[in-house]
Amino acid sequence: MSTPYVMSLSQDSARLVEVIRKRRRVMLTVFLGVFGLGVLIAFLLPTKYISSMKILIRATPTDLRATSERANAVPLGLVNEEEVNSEVELLTSYNLLREAVLKNHLERQSLVSSQAEGVDQAVRKLGKALDVTAVRKANIIEVQYADESPALAASVLRTIAAGYLEAHLRAGSTPGGYSFFKTQTEYYEKKLADKQRVLAKFSDRKGAANLDQQITLLTKTISDQEAALQQAQAQVGQVKSELAASRSVAVLLSPRINTTRKAIPNPSLIDHLTTLLADLQARRVQQSSKFQDDDPVLKETDTEIEVVAQELRKATSLVSYEESTDVNPISQNVHGGISSRTIELAGLKSKIVVLKKQIAANRRTISRLTNFAGQYRLLRSDVQNAQEDYSDYAERAENARVSEGLDQSKISNVVLAQEPTESVLPVSSHRLLVLAFTLFVAVFGSIASCLLAESFQLELQNA
Repeated sequence: MSTPYVMSLSQDSARLVEVIRKRRRVMLTVFLGVFGLGVLIAFLLPTKYISSMKILIRATPTDLRATSERANAVPLGLVNEEEVNSEVELLTSYNLLREAVLKNHLERQSLVSSQAEGVDQAVRKLGKALDVTAVRKANIIEVQYADESPALAASVLRTIAAGYLEAHLRAGSTPGGYSFFKTQTEYYEKKLADKQRVLAKFSDRKGAANLDQQITLLTKTISDQEAALQQAQAQVGQVKSELAASRSVAVLLSPRINTTRKAIPNPSLIDHLTTLLADLQARRVQQSSKFQDDDPVLKETDTEIEVVAQELRKATSLVSYEESTDVNPISQNVHGGISSRTIELAGLKSKIVVLKKQIAANRRTISRLTNFAGQYRLLRSDVQNAQEDYSDYAERAENARVSEGLDQSKISNVVLAQEPTESVLPVSSHRLLVLAFTLFVAVFGSIASCLLAESFQLELQNA
């Protein structure tokens, strides 16, 4: 810290002390006045007594019924923050506070002349004075109210508690709910029975119990038949090619073949010509005795003899052949193969036609069974939906029955865990805090008054 600053601070302090010394009467007067007023206010503060109560929020009433979960000790109906906040809002509702004001005559503390205005003012005052707190990590609401009279504080809380419990029962009750849900349960029970009857009738008529198995078996059968059809079609092509080859070979084969061949002359012709030649020669001998050698008759006979001789020579040189034939075994085998292949081809074609008909019939059957299965699933879905509706309304009816029973018995999930009690010891009125604050204000107020008085005097002197 620099020396000039220290000197300036020392001069200011000396000047302040001088001002206080000169204006000590003003300072003392202001100090005693402010502090005395603070002491008076501190001792005039009213003594108040706090009354408190605690409200426990349990599981909802519908979870109080006997269930398998509760039997297994499974916690049900956990209270969430929204439910607690709803109960807090219900506790501070205008109607509850107004009822507490009227029953405990709190409107008389108001200074207004009109009773309606006094009641409204008292309700607002009570709402501000009422301390409602939701305890953290607990299903408990704590309510506190302070008043100069411990009995009045407790009475106000009792009135609020009684009105709150009644209001909670009214808010959670559903008059006529059990009758409504019972009627709906009976309706859905009848609907479920009708759906089950239709399903059972359809199942008995269509054999719906094993529709999926039938479809699976038919699908496998069609697969096997299609494989057999493809194999038969392949065999038809092979047989046709083999049959065409056999027919082309059969055209080149003769159905019969020669087995033996004998060379045989013509004996009847040779004998006839020999006899004729002998007769002509005998006639020539007879004619030679009658006619000259140059006679035309002889020449004619000689010509005939020459012709017959030539014919005889020809007949002697000609040979006849005798042949024996038999069935050609190769041709027979080829034609037999053609016949067997033709029969086999006809059988394969018939088999293909039968397989196609069987496949088409099985596919129609699968389509029909698939349609039945769809109808069966639809009916079963209807039964399941009806079962869910029935179970839902049966549960709601049971909940409504339990709720109405609880309402009639005035049993609620909200319990007054701690009754409002009259407090014996008053709450601290913060007198010490008021005195300390008054002392602080008196000290600084007295110093400020000295400075203001000094400043005012300097201005008068300068003027």
